Amino acid sequence: MNEEHKSGNKAVGAFIQDNDGNFLLIQRPDDCSYCPKQWEVPGGKMDPGETPEQAVVREVKEETGLTVKPKNVICEVEFEAKGKKLIMQYWIAEMVGGDIRLSQEHQACQWLSISDFGTKELKPALDGMWKQPTPPRHKQLVLDYKKERPNFVVYAEALERTLKKACKYSLPEALVQSRAKEVPSFAEKIVRKWDKYNDPIHQMTDLCGARIIVQTIEQVKAVGEFIEANFFICEKENKEVLLGKDKFGYRDLHYIIQLKKDRAGFLGIEEAKLQTIGDRKAEIQVRTWVQHAWADTLHDRMYKNKLKLSTEVVRTGNLLAALMEEGDRDFIGS
Repeated sequence: MNEEHKSGNKAVGAFIQDNDGNFLLIQRPDDCSYCPKQWEVPGGKMDPGETPEQAVVREVKEETGLTVKPKNVICEVEFEAKGKKLIMQYWIAEMVGGDIRLSQEHQACQWLSISDFGTKELKPALDGMWKQPTPPRHKQLVLDYKKERPNFVVYAEALERTLKKACKYSLPEALVQSRAKEVPSFAEKIVRKWDKYNDPIHQMTDLCGARIIVQTIEQVKAVGEFIEANFFICEKENKEVLLGKDKFGYRDLHYIIQLKKDRAGFLGIEEAKLQTIGDRKAEIQVRTWVQHAWADTLHDRMYKNKLKLSTEVVRTGNLLAALMEEGDRDFIGS
């Protein structure tokens, strides 16, 4: 953008990236009259006659001592400051020289990944921008997950070994599966669930998942008891209870878990892997083969379908769910 802005309601902000892919945040002083202690990217109001590019260069130099080259606009955010409505235009800027020397307008600085912005109290304009599904932010989140995913691969492999070992003698027919969420799946979900996850790497609990498929409902309960005895249970959800007395459908037993350090040795998880996994969460599903057939064949087609299904199709699906549940109950009596 080369047009000049003389209205006085324009401001600019610069996302300056280091070699590790992190961005520079700077913190306002504790005794500041406007947004004390809050974090922001370098930037400020444009001077009369300035282009946005010139304002980015000047503001970054004044606030941080760095020399930057503006590259492209990310987005514009409307916000209010001291009773005035402003438009903040955010830029990606390349660092080309200088060392950080903060002005008196700021008291601290930190290089953070986009995913870690949520750990800071942000200025309103940046907070509003950070929560929008802009293409650059989406791209950065995907890049951050690519770096993080190897840790979830280690987690998935450890869970699978542990659960297979637990089932080996008492439930040898059980099928144990695990996975770390694939990058394309992560990229799709953060768009679909943007209103729920503004910090997906730390908020999503299914980046590592495991599934145990057994023959009967009684075996589901037995596996559940093992999980509850050996893992820290963050959440437990019995889909059968949630369905109610007059509904049929998805009936898995779901857990969100973390590893217990004092049980790691018993579960056969080595210290190095325990350190890699840390306090990351994982999802474990326990279901019967009949429940698995419903979930794998019908559930996604009915409830994750973007098309509106006819009443007859939904009714047929519910009828099949009822027949499958009856099949599970027959196994108990046989």
